[in-house]
Amino acid sequence: MRELARRRFGGRAAEGRWREPEPVHARGTGAVRTLRPFALACALAGTSGAVAASLPLAEPAAVQMDPVRLALIDDVVARGLRRGDYPGAVVLIGRHGRVAFQRAYGDRLTVPRREAMRLDTVFDIASLTKVLVTAPAVMQLREAGRLSLEEGLGDLVPACRSRDRRDIRVRQLLAHESGLRGTFTGRLLRRIGSYQDGVAMACAEEMSGRPGAQLRYSDLNYILLGEIVRRTSGEDLDQYAYRHILRPLGMNETYYNPPAALHARLAGEDVVTGEVENGMATRMGGISGHSGLYSTAADLAVFSAMLLNGGAWQGVRILSQASVKQMTTAMVHHARGTRGYGFDVASGYSGSRGSLFPCNSYGHTGYSGVSMWLDPNSETFVIVLTNRLHPAGRGDVKLLREEVATIAAGALLDLHYTRTAGAPLNAAHRCRGGRG
Repeated sequence: MRELARRRFGGRAAEGRWREPEPVHARGTGAVRTLRPFALACALAGTSGAVAASLPLAEPAAVQMDPVRLALIDDVVARGLRRGDYPGAVVLIGRHGRVAFQRAYGDRLTVPRREAMRLDTVFDIASLTKVLVTAPAVMQLREAGRLSLEEGLGDLVPACRSRDRRDIRVRQLLAHESGLRGTFTGRLLRRIGSYQDGVAMACAEEMSGRPGAQLRYSDLNYILLGEIVRRTSGEDLDQYAYRHILRPLGMNETYYNPPAALHARLAGEDVVTGEVENGMATRMGGISGHSGLYSTAADLAVFSAMLLNGGAWQGVRILSQASVKQMTTAMVHHARGTRGYGFDVASGYSGSRGSLFPCNSYGHTGYSGVSMWLDPNSETFVIVLTNRLHPAGRGDVKLLREEVATIAAGALLDLHYTRTAGAPLNAAHRCRGGRG
C-alpha cells in the first residue's frame, strides 16, 4: 500500500489547465431518452455518445444568489487552513443546474512536495460511493423488475444464509437498519485480501442488533448491496456503474482505481500509513459498494443536478422520479435519526446541512473529508471536497461543512431560510428532535 501511495504522488505532476464547462441547459426539454447499447459504448469510451460533463457557470445574481454572502466562504476556508484542519479544499455551489460559485483553496499535496489545489483535482470520495453508485444501481435494478427491495439477503448472497441475517431486506440495507455492525472488527478486517473476502467477512461479522430495530450506519450494508448488484446484473460493480450511471451522465472523470492519466491530479491522501482513505476498499481491490470511488467537483455537480431534476439530465434518464424520492426522503424513522434509501435526511451525520437548509434537504458525507448537500426546495446543492487526511491521517471538516452550507442557504435571494433564535448550528437537532 505504501507503493501505491508512492506511485500516485511520487512522480512529476503533469501540467494542466481547468477546462471551462461547456454550456448545458438547466432543465432538459423534450422526451427523456434511455441510452441504447451503441450510445452506452460511446459513453463508456468517453466519446460523443456522452453528454457534456460540466454544468454551465452563472453569475450568482443570475440564479438569485448574493455574491457578497458567497464570498464569505473564502474566510471560512482560510480559517480552517490556518488551524490545520485540512491542507486544501474545493467548494462548489450550484443552483437551477448552473454553477454559481467554485473555488480551490490551499494545497492539493504537501508531501513529498507542495502543489496548489485546483478545481479539477480528483478526490477519493469515500462513502459518497454509496449514493453515487450503489443505491442508484439497486434502484435501477428494481425499476427493471430484476430486484425487489423486499427480497431477503440470504436469497441474494449465498454466504449470508445464516438464521440471523438471511431475512434482512434490501431496503433495510439501503436505509442502514439491517442490524449489521458498522464496520469490521480488526480480526476479520485482517483476513480481507480480495473482493470476495470482503463479501464473505461481511456475512460472517457478528450482528449488532435485530433487523429493523435501530438505525446504525454501516459500511457492511453497502458492501453487500454492491455484491447484490453484481449478482443481479451479471456485471462487475465498477463496469455497471460506468455503463449505466456515470458515463451516460458524462461523468468521465469518476472512477474506481483511477487510471494513470489522472494520478497527477489526485488529492493528497494519508501517506504516513500508505493506505487510501478506506482500508476496506483497498483490501477489496479498490472496488466496493461502500467506498472506492474517485471524482471531481464538476462531476459531482452533474450528479447533483440530475437528482434535483427528478432523475434525468440532458435528456438521459438515470432514475425514475419515484426512485429519487425514495432515495432522498425519510423512509425510516428511528431515535438516531431518519434516512432515505441511500441519503441521510436527519441524523448525527447531518452537519453538512448547516443551520438554514430545511429538514427535507438531504446529503451524504465521506470519511476522506468530502460531502454533498442538496435542497430540493431551492434546487441548490453544496459540494465540499477536502484532503483532510493528508499527509498524516488527521484533520477535521465538520465546521467547514456546516458553515459553508449555512452561507449558501443564507445567500438565496428569493427564499429566506431563517434559524430559530438559540437553535444549534447543526440543524439535525431540530430536524430529528435529537442530538445533532
